[in-house]
This record gives sequence, C-alpha cells and structure tokens, in this order.
Amino acid sequence: MNIESSPHRDRSFAMMEDGVESGDPLIVLDVGGRIFKCHRSTLLNSGSHYFSNRFGGTFDSKAAYYDANGLEVFFVERSGELFEYIFQYIVSLKLNLPAFHKNPTLWRNLRLEALYFGLQHLNDLLKVTHRVIPNSSNHGVLYWLGTRRGATDYQNPYSIGAVHVGGWVDDSSCHEEYLFGLAGGNYSRKSFVQYRAEPKDMDFTLRNESDTLTSIPIGSSCRLLDCDHGGKRLPAVLDLTEGCYVKPTHFSLRSSLCLGMDVDWNLEGSLDGINWDVLHASRNEDYLRLRGELANGKAAMQHVQRVFFDELELHQVNHKEAMDVLVSFLEREQRHTWTLTPPPPIFYRFFRLIGAEEEGAGGCLHCEGIEIYGEVYED
Repeated sequence: MNIESSPHRDRSFAMMEDGVESGDPLIVLDVGGRIFKCHRSTLLNSGSHYFSNRFGGTFDSKAAYYDANGLEVFFVERSGELFEYIFQYIVSLKLNLPAFHKNPTLWRNLRLEALYFGLQHLNDLLKVTHRVIPNSSNHGVLYWLGTRRGATDYQNPYSIGAVHVGGWVDDSSCHEEYLFGLAGGNYSRKSFVQYRAEPKDMDFTLRNESDTLTSIPIGSSCRLLDCDHGGKRLPAVLDLTEGCYVKPTHFSLRSSLCLGMDVDWNLEGSLDGINWDVLHASRNEDYLRLRGELANGKAAMQHVQRVFFDELELHQVNHKEAMDVLVSFLEREQRHTWTLTPPPPIFYRFFRLIGAEEEGAGGCLHCEGIEIYGEVYED
C-alpha cells in the first residue's frame, strides 16, 4: 500500500530560524545503530515535533560522537529498522507498505513511531489501511471483507465470520415478535450483507394465464426489517467485529419485499454498540419505495420477461445466465447509493438501520444487501 502525504499538509514546523537556509548543515543520525544522513532543513520541514525541538532554534543539540569523516553524529534511541520507514517518509513524503493484514505488527509499530517523532500527519495516514469509493460494481467495504481483504473470491462476509449481523433478533425479550425465528435465521442475516441478490431457482420456460412469471426471482429472504418496522424500534445491526472500523462517506441498499423502504428510517453508527450517531435520516425519500406496479418487485420481473424471454428461448440461454441478467437488473433498478453529508469525522465499528416513524405506527421497511464505502482502520 502506498501512503503519500498531501502537498497541502501542515507546514507549521517547516519555518526556518534565521541562518538555517543559508547554512543548511548535513545531519548524521545514528538510530539504533543504523546511520541516516540528510540536511537539517529536511528534518525541520518534515513536520516532526521531535526534530523541530532537537534541531531547531539555536541548534545546540549535542553530538554523541564524530564519524570517520569528522561529522557530528546524533544518537536516537529507537529502532533503526522501523526508522527506515520513517526516514523514507521524511525525505519523500511517501511510504510503501504491505497491506495491513499481511503485516499488522509493522503498521502498529509505525503508528507508535509516528507518535514518538511527533509526525501527526503520518500517524493520521497510518490509520487508514484501506479505502473504497462508490463504483459501478457496488464493491464496498463488505465486498472487500467477503474476499478476505482481496485474497480470495467473494463469499458472503457473514458466512465466513468477517462480520456479525444481528440486532433485535439477538434480544431474547423480542422472541414473541412476528417472524422472530425467520428473521434471525442464517439466510436472513446473510441476505442483509449479500453483495448481489441470490434469487431462488426459477424456470424461465413457464408462464401462467396472465403471461407473467410464476416465481419471484429476487433475493427477498432478509426479514430483519419487516412490514411493521417503520414505527418499531427493532434495528438491524451490522458489526464489523473487533479490530475493523470504517469512517463512512457513502452507503447503499437494495429494496426487497413488499413496498420496500416505504417509510422514514435512519442509518446510524456506533463505536461501542451502545451510543449511536445518526449518519443519514431518510425522510420522505422515494429511492427504494416499491409502490404500485413496482410492489413486490413484479414490475422488475415482468420487465425482464418482456425484454429477455424470447431471447432466452431463441438463443437457449441457460438458467444461470438468465438469473445473472435478472440479478444485474435488480442491482441497477432496486439499489440506491447515498452520500453522507457531511461525512462523519470518526470511525465506527457498528452500523444499524432503524425505523423513524412515530413509535407504533408501523410501515414497510424491507431492504438487504447493505454496503459501506469510506476509509478503513484496522488495529
């Protein structure tokens, strides 16, 4: 991973004292037995509190010893191996590191070194181990976790234990709620974070008297949010699990059953799963409402039938290919991506969707396939 400083980073420690620019001596550092050489201005321009305090001002820092060429050598009692990376950043404002999951110890140690040397901007950069922006494939943080951080083909992140999906279905006091058992089933939890819908098998050769498809080919198995949840405080909660946090900039959802997201609702974030911040308050939005002909996704089914049915028969397209076409259509027509305005300034471990209607009012709140975009911090 390439870490690069912004050209507009804070230069508050880059100001030179009188005479520094005209006489810019070579500084020799002995860091844990390794020798590093650079000009004094390079250290003072780095933004480092440590080097600003040690070599700024009257430049009265005492040398530890002299090298064979008679140059003063200044000792720094830190790891020379880690300082190789710190020095690379000081000189070039860039830092090439392996991905966090490949060497988490290195990242953690460099964060400590950045704090020791007072390199706040570098420390901020080291907090971001991965970054995802919205894209046409809808690959976000959850998709990335489903690929084991880019190491494998995608699998559902809940199924492989990369995240936990729960909420009210993990609360035993809710056991009498409608569909408690179904909502808390593995398939329902999986569907909440499933990258693309997983339609049930459907035979494209079958039509009924009204010339419509006989099955509902959408992944509508997520019941964490249901028909009366608009006015119930029964949240669906996504837990990224310990050690993974996201500072979100965008999120997306796909509508599923019935009237879709037909009521007011909130997306909220939390660091501890107890205290929640409202990240997006959906009020009177139409993005994922499935009203009228769109109700139950039937319009989507019939559109696919009208457009593709004859082609499927003519070209003898198999069912898997047909389902891929339908799933792609659903991703395009029944998914929406929101921008968080303003984006929150902190990282969250937990995210939840919860109805925001008047308590007890009811109302459809059907969705699945949540995706988060933004910056990832791993510790």
